[in-house]
Amino acid sequence: MTRVTFRKLVQYLERQCNFHKEFRPALDLDGSGVTWTCDNSLAFTKKFCDENNLDFPQVKALLEANGGFCDCEVLFNCVERISEATFLRAR
Repeated sequence: MTRVTFRKLVQYLERQCNFHKEFRPALDLDGSGVTWTCDNSLAFTKKFCDENNLDFPQVKALLEANGGFCDCEVLFNCVERISEATFLRAR
């Protein structure tokens, strides 16, 4: 996965996870009012990989090694953890 492809994945996940403000007391555990869509899997990531001819097991291994065990965790954890050095090592 290239740096550009990773950025596209992040943009795709931001749309699919649909982060938005909404007052739903049962789901608003931290009081922020922010909710999103995630089924605790990498389903959106897998779909992105399938649509972009990427090796999902390889992408999954990279994301999980950086705390991305589901689609929202990719956004919460991987964006900051996956650095330029990660892409340089992959070459």
